[in-house]
Amino acid sequence: MQILKKIIYDKWAIVFNSILILLSVIFMMAYFLELDSYTNYKIKLVESFKDKSFISNVNPDEINKIEDVFPTIGYDTFSHRFDGINHLEVYSGTKINIFPCRYYDGFIFHDFIEEIELISGEFFDPYTKDKVIVIDEDEAMKHFGYLNVVGESYYLEDDDEKEISFKVVGVVKNSYRKKAEKERNKEFISRHNNTIYNSIYLPINVYEDFYGLSGYLRDILIDQEFTEEEKGLLMDLLNVDEIHTFDNDKNLVIE
Repeated sequence: MQILKKIIYDKWAIVFNSILILLSVIFMMAYFLELDSYTNYKIKLVESFKDKSFISNVNPDEINKIEDVFPTIGYDTFSHRFDGINHLEVYSGTKINIFPCRYYDGFIFHDFIEEIELISGEFFDPYTKDKVIVIDEDEAMKHFGYLNVVGESYYLEDDDEKEISFKVVGVVKNSYRKKAEKERNKEFISRHNNTIYNSIYLPINVYEDFYGLSGYLRDILIDQEFTEEEKGLLMDLLNVDEIHTFDNDKNLVIE
């Protein structure tokens, strides 16, 4: 009797394990099919940023250290934050028409430089203290209901729930990253329910004043590649594991 029970138990154990294996295979096939749908996106290489180096999340003291060690290098700094009060993605930088971006396709992260394309108006001087703003086309439609909004007043709510007025000087196309995220959410709606914020762009001083930031982290795009010895020096200086260099394989814009 015990032998019979053991035979029956072993039989059902084999069936159960076989079902688990089958379900695992089906899940993995679905995973790689979905992943393949993203790797098949059309991509555009931004060749103009080849041979530049990128370091993320650097504070002002660390920037000063870099300047001390490499006094002749040229670089641009960029800042980015999610504004939960106004439901916006906010960018600021010393060069307004490009921004380092990170796009998550549901499985992996892609780092790239994105060029910002004007629809109307102009980009502001990054160092101006005037309350001016550039907004993307989705935010123009959401806020005003139309695209031709250059010269209009745009309001942001601060931490004290006070509305601050900005003059719209430019409207830009939606970013490639946002377009890709919209497509991702369509295909992964059951798994991802991520809010995609519209984008605005502020001058550096205005960004710092509005959000009360003085020692916030920045991303740096440096106008040169570094030797392995220089990379080691930088990594020790900043206590990081990697200095990211954009090249033809990594510097991608997803369309």
